[in-house]
Amino acid sequence: MSQQIWFSSDLIWDGILRGCVFFKKSKGLCDTIPNYTSSLPVNYFKLPASQVETFPAWKRCVGSKIKTTVNLKSNIAAVEKEMKSLMDRIKEVKHEKEANEKEGNEIRAQVVTWLEDVEKLQLRVNPIQGKKPSACFLNCSKRYRESNEVEGILEEIKRLLEVGNFESGMAYPTRIPRTVEHIPGPSIQGQTTASKALEKTMRLLSDDRFQRIGIWGLGGVGKTTMVRTLNNELQSTSRNIFGIIIWVTVSKNSDMKQVQAQIALRLNLEMKMEESVERMAIRLHQRLMNEEKYLLILDDVWQKLDLDSLGVPQPDVHKGSKIILTTRFMEVCRKMMTDVEVKVDDLNDEEAWQLFSQKAGDVAHLEGIKPFAEAIARECCGLPLAIIIVGAAMRRKTKVELWEDALKELQRSVPSVEGIEDEVYKPLKWSYDSLQGNNTKSCFLYCSLFPEDFSIEVSELVLHWRAKEVSTLLLQGSCPFEEVPERFLLGFETLKVLNLSRTNIRSLPDSILQLEVLDVTNSSYQFLVKGKEEGETTFEELIRLDGLLVLSIKLKSIPWLSSDDLSWINRLRRFQILIGPTAYSFLTTHDKSVAISKIDSTQDSILQLWDISNSLVLKNCSNLNLMLDDLVINTVVGFIGLKSLTIERCTITKSCPVRGLAACCDLLPNLEELTLGHLNGIKSISELFGQLGLRFLKLKSIEVRDSSEMKYLLSCGDIIQTLPNLEVIKVSFCWVLEELFNYDSGQNMAPDPVVPKLRTLQLEDLSSLRTLGRHEEIWPCLEEVTVFQCNCLRRLPLTIQNTGTIKEIKGESEWWDALQWDDDKTKISLLPHFHPALH
Repeated sequence: MSQQIWFSSDLIWDGILRGCVFFKKSKGLCDTIPNYTSSLPVNYFKLPASQVETFPAWKRCVGSKIKTTVNLKSNIAAVEKEMKSLMDRIKEVKHEKEANEKEGNEIRAQVVTWLEDVEKLQLRVNPIQGKKPSACFLNCSKRYRESNEVEGILEEIKRLLEVGNFESGMAYPTRIPRTVEHIPGPSIQGQTTASKALEKTMRLLSDDRFQRIGIWGLGGVGKTTMVRTLNNELQSTSRNIFGIIIWVTVSKNSDMKQVQAQIALRLNLEMKMEESVERMAIRLHQRLMNEEKYLLILDDVWQKLDLDSLGVPQPDVHKGSKIILTTRFMEVCRKMMTDVEVKVDDLNDEEAWQLFSQKAGDVAHLEGIKPFAEAIARECCGLPLAIIIVGAAMRRKTKVELWEDALKELQRSVPSVEGIEDEVYKPLKWSYDSLQGNNTKSCFLYCSLFPEDFSIEVSELVLHWRAKEVSTLLLQGSCPFEEVPERFLLGFETLKVLNLSRTNIRSLPDSILQLEVLDVTNSSYQFLVKGKEEGETTFEELIRLDGLLVLSIKLKSIPWLSSDDLSWINRLRRFQILIGPTAYSFLTTHDKSVAISKIDSTQDSILQLWDISNSLVLKNCSNLNLMLDDLVINTVVGFIGLKSLTIERCTITKSCPVRGLAACCDLLPNLEELTLGHLNGIKSISELFGQLGLRFLKLKSIEVRDSSEMKYLLSCGDIIQTLPNLEVIKVSFCWVLEELFNYDSGQNMAPDPVVPKLRTLQLEDLSSLRTLGRHEEIWPCLEEVTVFQCNCLRRLPLTIQNTGTIKEIKGESEWWDALQWDDDKTKISLLPHFHPALH
């Protein structure tokens, strides 16, 4: 009986693999490898009869293993290539995650899981990166296992890239309030007295015996500054034991609803304008009880606040939670039943002089001035508010007689208003008297028309001051009112200015037809819902105000503007129209502005808003590219009035573009300011606006930030050869951006600089940026250059000729040292203008 030799499967295919690897190395015929096993006789390895039937499947298995083994080198190369794409995406995701967390948004679970999977993958990738497959093919089993691992890694990278788009967004729509919100303002640094009060209060917060803490002292002594410092220090210290810290400014004339509104806003709790104080108190109480521990800071309390009516759980009921209140009066502390009081004393002479000289500057130490400066500091009676006001007013005044006059005026000032401390009144009166010109003083007095602790826009203050000859009624922030009685308005026969913003007022009285200025933003004023289609908003009921010149208004949806509406609105000198649930008032130098948020931008009537505005803001709108296509299709002459365009966080529909679609002229011929932020899916501004025919001949400013796929700003060629009026470029957090300007190959470009008037260049966190423009190009008018975290940028468009115009170059020292110059003279001549700075 003949002896049969049995082989293990591993031994069999290991032998085949050795031959195949040798065959591949000697012949270079990778494609013939699968045929190597296919040509074997069925019982070449003398398999038992019971296994002969499965031999074809076994051959396929062997063929697969052969292919895996011999592809090791190519798979490693593919891993390195795909891993680079994944690393870019990781950087984008981490940045977007950090930005969302800073805004208080809760990150979706799949994003967290994705980042965890990425970390695990990196542990698998690290051992093979930069590794070269061994030339030795004798241990093919080991080679197969390595190659199989690399294949698995490659598949995982592709999976992570595919699922890492997060089409539903990275964060949940509902925001989670941050534990502590930083409140900007002066600190108590260098003030020993205030620092002692701060440290004492910090200790009281960690002492379970004290739930209510009262901070009291003279007006202007620094109570708010001390407690603000406490709030901000809890943001960055392990001493914070609270889940959330809530800051509320109470003030003298605040009502219960205004206090509730501040608490609700801090908790991201919806505030319903028509809701009663009692109903709001119930919701606030429920929400606060869900917090493990909270710290409520009530600043500037003038009288007792009923916590139960407010909706704030009593600290002795909600264990661990605490309340801090600041007040001028010890009596208020008693009525609020504080467990302990901390008095904030005025500054001693040394602290007062230090603070005064800091605000007044070196001039306070000049020989002839110092005696007067010290006397003025003493006149401020150790009150930080007074010292800061007076010190800042005297800054850089070098004439001795001005200091002497200031001292006399302070000593002569006598309070004429009951209830105001002498120490506070004198410096405030003097600072008013020091304002230059009667117009400035008159304008300043119009601040008294606004509620206490109100944030006053300078433009709004000047607007009301200019209307000083006419009757003005400012009711903004007066939440309790739901209507303006006709009889009340009889006393305003010539009423021209009416501000109803942030009120519950629902309707306009009939006796206001003579109005010239109307502000109803964020009010409960309800527009009639009429229009081309049912449910559309129109301006129908405002057209009756024939004399209206200035309008500020917020709408829920895009209005349909009839020809009468357009005629009426074009007569307005100024307007600000806010559209959508999250549209907010914004600062602008333009007279006619529109802001649209969370709206489908393909609505037909949106084109009318492009046509009537000087400034247009689009935020969180969908179908941006489809809207731009509609502009081309439905517009002939362009939007000649639009000077400022801002587009942020708008989505781009991933669909086939309309081929050949292009405007016959520049649709934004007078555009001066362009701001883009958080736009994904575009590689350049030229790609986004390509069909609009934009030449940017009047563009003065470009700002682009957080656009993760943008590779360059603009393409220069047939349409754009130069940006003749561009003065400012600001670009940040665009990690794949490689260059600012891309020059079309084959085009005959003029030798002139693409930005002949550029004065300011700010570049930040552009890790892939390598070049700004053509190698030989010089930007002759540059004055300010700021570069941070752009480590691949090695050249600036500067020569020795720029020394006459350049004022400042800021960046890291390492970046500056690595810059390349045409000659040493250029670097030496520009060196005095370089100011190293930390990012």
